[in-house]
Amino acid sequence: MNFGFWGTVPLPPGARTGTTTAGWKSEVAALGGRKSLYSTSFYSPEQFWEHYNGPAYAALKREYDGAGRLAGLYEKCVRGQ
Repeated sequence: MNFGFWGTVPLPPGARTGTTTAGWKSEVAALGGRKSLYSTSFYSPEQFWEHYNGPAYAALKREYDGAGRLAGLYEKCVRGQ
């Protein structure tokens, strides 16, 4: 099943962007799901690679972009860090 939210909600004073999605993101993970990467993500590097198979990605990145010329998946998908 895939679901998404389109639009914005007002943030309480002092709240960071991404605060509103933290609750449902945790629930999806607890149910064995994962967030699609078509929208802004707010993960620490450790959280991101735990969800998106960091070791497999690192091996592919070394094989196909060993010189590191291209931005990595984390850098492309995560903002607000």
